[in-house]
Amino acid sequence: MKTESHSINDVLAKNATSFFIPPFQRAYAWGKPEIERYFSDVLRIIDSELDSKQHDKLEHFFGTVVIKEEKAGFANKSVVVDGQQRLTTTLIFLIALRDLEAVELNQEYITQNYLINNTSSFQDKIKLKQVTKDRDAYRSLVNKETPKAGIIYNA
Repeated sequence: MKTESHSINDVLAKNATSFFIPPFQRAYAWGKPEIERYFSDVLRIIDSELDSKQHDKLEHFFGTVVIKEEKAGFANKSVVVDGQQRLTTTLIFLIALRDLEAVELNQEYITQNYLINNTSSFQDKIKLKQVTKDRDAYRSLVNKETPKAGIIYNA
């Protein structure tokens, strides 16, 4: 197995990739403590980016996300073996940022570059394919619809 280090932007911005959470993975389970810790890390990164003394010094370790690349027809299929809680939280965070953005063009940019995969040969163009229990709620968030109550909705 070959391991590589990539920025989260490099991983998510691949338009020819769809991410699949396999059935053996648990459903999304992060609660308030994990999300607060994640958000605290994000704020620390933002603060360091705004501080000219720290800007080039801080590199944040996002955590390990293990992805197994597979070919599925004309599309790349990335099976998330480990790190799906972190990856899902990151995408939910991007959805929240998109929904708070006032400029529609910026909203569309986030959706097109990080949340959906228009080049996919799969019928469902949403980039992150959740386990069955979470699929509808996550799809609703991506499509700017109100999901049914549940852990993804509460995140």
